[in-house]
Amino acid sequence: MATSWETSVTESINAVYLLFSAYLVFVMQLGFAMLCAGSVRAKNALNIMLTNVVDAVVGTVSYYLFGFAFAFGGSNPFIGTSFFALHHVPNDSYDYAYFLYQWAFAIAVAGITSGSIAERTQFSAYLVFSSLLTGFVYPVVAHWVWSSEGWLSPSAGGAGLLFGSGAIDFAGSGVVHLVGGIAGLWGAVIEGPRVGRFDAFGKPVPMRGHNATLVVLGTFLLWFGWFGFNPGSYARILVPYPDAPDQGNWTGVGRTAVTTALAGSTAGLVTLFGRRLLAGHWDALDVCNGLLGGFVAITSGCAVVEPWAAIVCGFVAALVLIGLNTLALKLRFDDPLEAAPLHGGCGAWGLIFTGLFAKEELVVQAYESGEVGVSRPFGLLLGGGWGLLLAQVVEVVVIVGWVSLTMAPLFYVLHKLHLLRISVEEEVAGLDISSHGGYAYVAHPEDRHPRFYADYTSIADGTREEKRRRRAKKRNRRICESAELRDPDRLSWQNAGDPCDTADTRLITPPGISHGRAACGGKLASRGGGMPTPSVASAPAQPVTKSPRAVRTFPAHHRDVGQSTDVDLNPPWKRCRSTMYKKYSDSARRWGPLRPRKTRRRVRFGCRTNERTNALVCVTWSVGPTHDASSNHRPGLDCGYVGSMVGRAASFG
Repeated sequence: MATSWETSVTESINAVYLLFSAYLVFVMQLGFAMLCAGSVRAKNALNIMLTNVVDAVVGTVSYYLFGFAFAFGGSNPFIGTSFFALHHVPNDSYDYAYFLYQWAFAIAVAGITSGSIAERTQFSAYLVFSSLLTGFVYPVVAHWVWSSEGWLSPSAGGAGLLFGSGAIDFAGSGVVHLVGGIAGLWGAVIEGPRVGRFDAFGKPVPMRGHNATLVVLGTFLLWFGWFGFNPGSYARILVPYPDAPDQGNWTGVGRTAVTTALAGSTAGLVTLFGRRLLAGHWDALDVCNGLLGGFVAITSGCAVVEPWAAIVCGFVAALVLIGLNTLALKLRFDDPLEAAPLHGGCGAWGLIFTGLFAKEELVVQAYESGEVGVSRPFGLLLGGGWGLLLAQVVEVVVIVGWVSLTMAPLFYVLHKLHLLRISVEEEVAGLDISSHGGYAYVAHPEDRHPRFYADYTSIADGTREEKRRRRAKKRNRRICESAELRDPDRLSWQNAGDPCDTADTRLITPPGISHGRAACGGKLASRGGGMPTPSVASAPAQPVTKSPRAVRTFPAHHRDVGQSTDVDLNPPWKRCRSTMYKKYSDSARRWGPLRPRKTRRRVRFGCRTNERTNALVCVTWSVGPTHDASSNHRPGLDCGYVGSMVGRAASFG
């Protein structure tokens, strides 16, 4: 049947509007790339920009083959089962313009996750998680909320709506941002923090991005793209409202753009003054993140709230972001771009906000095209009851559960297969030179490393002596990982950090024990102590006595040395010793797998530097009573690991 001229023009304008919105959303990829590049150190800029490109190209193929089918194919409320590789598209429901718009959303999810695990992830891992995230994890959530057959959908019709309302996530605070944020959270937790991000006392060491210009540029590009992200989610612009003369989707598009700008701007202002009170200075980078947090939060309810409510949304979003970032530092959670708190925390708040402030008239216009006489649940604080708010809470819970169920095992398996995190040496050198053949910049002040890949490989391979040291290190690891090291009661002197994984083969020798004495339970020959060791006169060995929770009690002639009131540490470490002694004495926190008993009289420290990574590692021993009848209460020397600081020794100053 031939369509009328008016219908053809209407459909054409709607298609052009949707395509233009898709182009705007795709521009956000450029914003992500600039923001990520400016937020990392210069030696990793090339790597993070390449990962953004990989997220787009891998996500495109994955979403084309599987993602769109899982998201919008019919047959059941959980997952779609048709339209694989766009088979039978276009049709009465979807066309190519709609696919392109949804594809732009899908590749944005992977970009969020890559920011959380930046500067320490193997490049091959990006290929794996990006394809799974865009091809399966995200599309399933999109099917729940945005497909007309989804069990959380607000447009399923009739009794199929959850709590009579369905979950309102108009542009994706939960479907896009919460999914990406939770995936990034698990990736960062399983990988652990970057080398040097936290010192031995758990205090954060600043690792700010190298280029604020790129961060600000990326923020403005994302702001520009958000005008396609939120208003574009109407999909059609020429839809009149029967209940409002002279109004239609074109009115909603304009209002949505206004609420988006207001929420982001309010969050930026609150972050500006909030960080000024906390940090004592005006921080441009924090303001940019606060701005983005407001955009993330308003994305869910941008079409169903009034402009004044958007200001409330942005205000609370800034507080949520500041609070979560503070909590992350206390928990030693390292997210270079703050992607998990920003997209995960603010995305969750955005869903709850919609359940509180959604206006009934606007809900009807957005989901019922303004039909007269239609009633729907709306915001709790506006008198709409609990239905919508409960549906929003359910969406938050199921998204967190689903992403955790799928992405956490993936990251864990990659971690166990040694396919997730790069080595310490590569991380210190920088991913640009170790994985991509060179730096993003020429003669940058941070480039205190080889400038070309050939230079890096020659250093990485090392000389014949270095290779010998590597073989010794592997041999040491095999011995130290034996059952003796796993048994704390038989463990003697430990090398701080990982005693079996040190760049050089020197093992710290406790005071009073000659350099020839073995370490690691008496199996590894020490190649030189990290501290001076006074000579000890030979004495008959006494029976070894063990005290409760003691690591190991040395023979009598070593106990006598342990009673020394003065241990002559190397002068450079006197400051470290006194600092660590004060910190350890004033705090009840557990520094490592072992710590001295409360009955010990005195705690002593010694430190050295790892020559390759410039890492400061410290150990402790203590002198205290050993309650054993056979030893006649003779004092004993107990040794154990306190903690290590990976970073520069100067940080203890």
